[in-house]
Amino acid sequence: MATQIDTILFLIPEILVVVLALWVIVGGAFAPAKPFWAALSTVALIVALVLLSGQKLVAGDNGPLIVDSLGSSFRWIALLCGIALTLTSTGSGNTHSYPERLGAILFLLVGVMIVASAGNLVMLFLGLELISIPTYMLLYAGRADKASAEASTKYFFLSILSSAFMLYGFSMLYGMTGSGTFSEMQRSLATDPSPTIAGLSLLPLSFMMILAGLAFKLAAFPFHFYAPDVYQGTSSLAAGVLAVTPKLAAVVAASRLIAVIMPSQQGPFLWQVLVVASVASMTLGNVAALWQKSTRRLLAYSSIAHSGYLLIGLAAAVAAPQGSGQAGISAAVLYIMVYAAASLGVFAVLAAVLGDNDEMDDVRLLAGLGNRAPGQAFAMAVFMFSMSGIPPLAGFWGKFSLFKSALDVAFEGTNQIWFVTLVIIAALNAAIAAGYYLRVIAMMYFQDSSSEAKTTVQMGPAVAAYLCMLATLVCAFPAPLMQQADQAAAGLVAADDTGSTAKLVQVAANRR
Repeated sequence: MATQIDTILFLIPEILVVVLALWVIVGGAFAPAKPFWAALSTVALIVALVLLSGQKLVAGDNGPLIVDSLGSSFRWIALLCGIALTLTSTGSGNTHSYPERLGAILFLLVGVMIVASAGNLVMLFLGLELISIPTYMLLYAGRADKASAEASTKYFFLSILSSAFMLYGFSMLYGMTGSGTFSEMQRSLATDPSPTIAGLSLLPLSFMMILAGLAFKLAAFPFHFYAPDVYQGTSSLAAGVLAVTPKLAAVVAASRLIAVIMPSQQGPFLWQVLVVASVASMTLGNVAALWQKSTRRLLAYSSIAHSGYLLIGLAAAVAAPQGSGQAGISAAVLYIMVYAAASLGVFAVLAAVLGDNDEMDDVRLLAGLGNRAPGQAFAMAVFMFSMSGIPPLAGFWGKFSLFKSALDVAFEGTNQIWFVTLVIIAALNAAIAAGYYLRVIAMMYFQDSSSEAKTTVQMGPAVAAYLCMLATLVCAFPAPLMQQADQAAAGLVAADDTGSTAKLVQVAANRR
């Protein structure tokens, strides 16, 4: 009984956001005014942040949940992203469907928070579906046209397929270990790293199917193909949600399931798959983005490329010697933080300058934005520079951490050729990406617009863009963010010989 009460108390921020989402959807049927619901949601999310900051973090199992710094970090990121998305939502879409779209955003934020702290397969799948189902509604309600309906239909069917892959992987993992709890699975696989069913080892197949489901969430090769069409067919707000929230969930889920639970005997098989997927995602995404005239298709391919960068950290974590995968996980956590700020900022700028004209996403519409909306153009330039990895902005430190984690593995183990090659290819891809990011900046500042009229800037998305820009600029001084990422990774990989979660407080104290 005490454990149940502790679990409920731990989930107070999530409960608050769920109640808020229900209130917005039901109340919005009677009063669909944007400003009221946006203001209410922003205040409630800030309150949830205050409640989250007041929770005492002592690592361990809390019923079906895990209490550690990794989960806490991603719960914070989800709520901060929620504030940015709430502000962005006021400048996109029609008024009548606004409460439903805002409620969908709030529900999927709860899904990310549940995934961040999930301690067993059931809670993990529940959180992932709580992200997917509201996303279907958000994509459909983004724009009332055939393109939006087509985008939501594509994502719906492919998401169901990816969920089926993941469930099959979960079921095989459960059958081999006899448990759905992460700590029990870790203990079982540490004792018997090659469990069999009817004499057949299904462990590699189970992790491949789980990885396939997570690759869909990341929009990583070869499960990336839906992204360009879906991004183009929906609104800037929905595309921003799709670019960030599933990736947050996939990174934390992959860190718990693959980088930690996977036994060392299966490591070579898995990290090689991750390296190949990383190279393919980076190269395909960056090269294809060079030819795009649609802004959202360009950002979709950019998102695919960034998924490839994230996979570098996961591959490094798996390939590292047993128990020393902290650097790779830390790098992936740091990168998703800085990517989330820049990516949400880009879509906030698009929502601010395009407003309800979400079907107008030709990159040439940004021509002359430096004169028509100088504040938003400057914010967009900061985001483009950061995502291309130009120092000293946050994106540079994110890529630097990923490259360093791969090089550490290369020079400490026997996989030197793999990871040195991976870093070289990643660096070349970063140079390719600079081509299309700088093209957007040149379009804004060095190409004249066909219209001399000042652009009407939507207030809510503009504020969200400035907040994301501030976060990107602050993270140019990365020491606090790196420390938080290190602490999150340390709490994740610090498990004792019995497979139980270590006390994070003691781990952090030892690091200091």
